[in-house]
Amino acid sequence: VKADHLRQQNQIDEAIALFEEILKEQPMNARAHGRLGTLLAMKDRREEAVKHLSMVTECDPDDSYGLGMLGWLAYLDNKPAEAIEYLIKADEIEPYAFTIHFNIALSYLKMNKLDEARPWLEKACQIQPQHIESGLIMTGVLLDQKEFEKAVSRIDDLSSLTQHQSPQVELTRAEVYQAQNQPEQAVRILELLSEDRSAKADPALAQEIRRRLSALRSQIKGR
Repeated sequence: VKADHLRQQNQIDEAIALFEEILKEQPMNARAHGRLGTLLAMKDRREEAVKHLSMVTECDPDDSYGLGMLGWLAYLDNKPAEAIEYLIKADEIEPYAFTIHFNIALSYLKMNKLDEARPWLEKACQIQPQHIESGLIMTGVLLDQKEFEKAVSRIDDLSSLTQHQSPQVELTRAEVYQAQNQPEQAVRILELLSEDRSAKADPALAQEIRRRLSALRSQIKGR
């Protein structure tokens, strides 16, 4: 508990020392290996981190944490194929974990393998439908695969979930309606967003909205 508290307080070196002490007394403590491995990775002590993360499933075959973190580290190292190998093994242990599905999808997307990424991303969205980033990425995949009606449905759901107040969701929603050849609806979305407090407080966002509105209005006039 104390080690976790130190970690939460960003006292990383102290937390590492405490987890190392715990493992001297409990060398098969899977949770301690996992947390220590993560902290060592945060300190760029990658070799030591991998050693401890690899110990997690050796200590507890039902604990997917170590494999999941090894997959994420491989992803960060731009090794998506290696990441997928770790994450598939993690999924075999914990088949309903959002993070595992999401990270597998991200790894496939990093290799531009949309067809392989899609089922993992769809499952991630089913497990945690309120996760905005996965929903936005799913919308992008649907657009890339020319499934415009499904993209509209997905982004409208996200817009409702965020009460039409997420700039990123609303910008993406305007893109989807433009791709659906409904520029008037895209204009309405952006006009509403321009009146939102977030847009008024963010000059860069306000400028981007104006730029997109100008392009859409020119598109409508040019019909």
